[in-house]
Amino acid sequence: MSAPQEYDELKTVDKSGRLVLGKKFARKLYAVRHRSNGDILLSARAHVHEREAWLLKNPEALASVRRGIEQSKAGRGRQLGSFAEHADDELD
Repeated sequence: MSAPQEYDELKTVDKSGRLVLGKKFARKLYAVRHRSNGDILLSARAHVHEREAWLLKNPEALASVRRGIEQSKAGRGRQLGSFAEHADDELD
């Protein structure tokens, strides 16, 4: 896979203060950094729900999940049956 190309574009902010980036960027989340020299830097971000963020903060658990994914890809998984009795039907 080749690296994405970097390029500069000139865009004009409309009279309502909006900057149109194009459909390629639609519905994505960006952090906006306002620099003291007037520059604005957009950085793509991913939103992680608070209930799921613990995994990213726990290197041991994350490594275990990644190992399991790799094992599954390699066909080394095994069926453990239903976990329905352990399900929490209450959703927040």
